[in-house]
Amino acid sequence: MLKNKTAYLFSKLFFAIIILAVPVVGRAVQIENPLGETTTIAGLVDNIATFLIQIGIPITTIMILVAAIQFMFAGGSEKRVTAARQTLTYAVIGLGVLLLAKGVSSVITSFLGG
Repeated sequence: MLKNKTAYLFSKLFFAIIILAVPVVGRAVQIENPLGETTTIAGLVDNIATFLIQIGIPITTIMILVAAIQFMFAGGSEKRVTAARQTLTYAVIGLGVLLLAKGVSSVITSFLGG
C-alpha cells in the first residue's frame, strides 16, 4: 500500500470527488444562446453592436478617467499633456465608433427593405 500518509489521504479525497461527480456528468446542460433569439442578419448585427456597447461604455469611462489622471499628473510636461490629450481623443473616437455601429443594423434594414 501507500507508505506516505499524505498521498494516501489525497488518493481517498480524489476518489471521493470522482464518485460524487459521476451523477452530475449524466445531466444535460443547457447553454443560453449568447446572440439572442434572432433569425436575421440585421438582428444579429444589432445584438453584436449592443453587446459591444455594453462592454465599450465602461471601458470608455475608465479611459476618460485615465486621461484625467494623466492630465493631473502631467506637471506641466508638454509630452505628458500630449499623451493625455491623445488618450482622451482616442477614447471619445472609440465611443463614437461604437455608437455608430449600433445604427448600422437599422441602416442596413432600411436600405434592403427588410
